[in-house]
Amino acid sequence: MIKPLCLLFLLFPLYAQAVDNGAGQAINPKRDTLSTGLSGHVRDAHSHRDLPARVVCRDQNGVVHGGYYKNHVEGFFTQDGYFQIPLPPGEYDVEVFHGLDYLSQSRRIVIVEGQVVKQEFNLDQWLPLRQLGWVNGDGHAHLYTDRRCDDEMLATVRTICLAQGVDFLCTNQGWAGYDDEHWRHGYDKFSDSDFKLFYGAEMPKYRTGHIWWLGLESTHGYFSAAMDSMYENRYYKSSDMPHWDFNHLP
Repeated sequence: MIKPLCLLFLLFPLYAQAVDNGAGQAINPKRDTLSTGLSGHVRDAHSHRDLPARVVCRDQNGVVHGGYYKNHVEGFFTQDGYFQIPLPPGEYDVEVFHGLDYLSQSRRIVIVEGQVVKQEFNLDQWLPLRQLGWVNGDGHAHLYTDRRCDDEMLATVRTICLAQGVDFLCTNQGWAGYDDEHWRHGYDKFSDSDFKLFYGAEMPKYRTGHIWWLGLESTHGYFSAAMDSMYENRYYKSSDMPHWDFNHLP
């Protein structure tokens, strides 16, 4: 159960790192469909539960392979801890991450044509954030899409957030194609005790930026003080809705 406190959401935080050079064999055979590349499994080192993770696999020229985005270096995201990355022969530096509260783990592998290197990554937790009452999320996330009720986008967002240790997301302006009428049913399909989607607002803006307090009693009544009224009053649609708050949302 997510406890109602706050943590600044950082998509790419400064991770602590642990180096490990061991290989493992606990790979799901149902995922072994590669002919050449890397097949891996990520787990919590103590509980041995499958751990969502971000996998960054760089060749000796520093190029990231298997990434979701073509022009960025985020790497490969896995929601259930299992992953496969097709790779041409060569040497690669592999690093596996999970959020702010786990140490990353890195090792070098060698890929040979016609072979699959199998690796087991067991990440150590360095700070029990959930147990301490903290949650990690973003209160202002744009999910632009031309598709109405874009479940594919929400599935991708959920995978990336779980891999990064993100507990909640408040969407705005785009809303993954959902609106006031459909968001409750749509977001519910991608929300559970591990990750929650909420329907947020593009306007008004806040001086607090992406930091949100969720249920923290000491911040009750701070809505008006946190609103950037100077910006709001100059926004071209400000006259359409002079007053706005969260009272209409559950």
